[in-house]
Amino acid sequence: MSKDLYEVYKAMSQEGEVLYVGYGKRGRHVHCMSGISHNKELNRYYFMNSGKMFVEVIHENLSRDKAKQMEDYLIKSLQPKLNVVGVKKISNALHKKKFDTNYVGFEDLIACGNNYKDYFKSLAMNSLKDIDNTLRTDCNVAKLMNTNGDIQRLHSLIGDVGFIKSPFVICVDNKLVYNEASEDCFGVTPEFLKDCFVH
Repeated sequence: MSKDLYEVYKAMSQEGEVLYVGYGKRGRHVHCMSGISHNKELNRYYFMNSGKMFVEVIHENLSRDKAKQMEDYLIKSLQPKLNVVGVKKISNALHKKKFDTNYVGFEDLIACGNNYKDYFKSLAMNSLKDIDNTLRTDCNVAKLMNTNGDIQRLHSLIGDVGFIKSPFVICVDNKLVYNEASEDCFGVTPEFLKDCFVH
């Protein structure tokens, strides 16, 4: 009897969002749709969404070690929101300030007294042209990631340090969201930044 009896699978929402990645012996994937999985968050999602999710076996006939290795890789790359182990958690530093709205302007960010201020202060050291280009580029990257539903992926790419300093993705109700004020670059002109932070 072959030892290669393991599979790697993922559970997804009807919209295609990856919710959970796991591995186990052949047929293990069915637990995702049972409502009695070992993963409480997966069960909660299952019942809250009337079972509207689907499961796909990605790899099969693997050794246990190979299946575990593949699972680890997929969790790190896909960052499924219902996995507990292997998913990068948003650091507490990101939650220094929690906002009540998705639209937070420049003055409110500065008033927080946290690392958003550092972001603008570092910008102010550049030329007016570079300030403008950086603001618009950062806004566009965050907007594109938000449009693609990829805020978590953006976080995994630039890490906690970048996110702590980024005013374009903020924390609302304990979730990372796109700051809609990014649309107008917070109404900040390069000259105004210079006046605020360069003496």
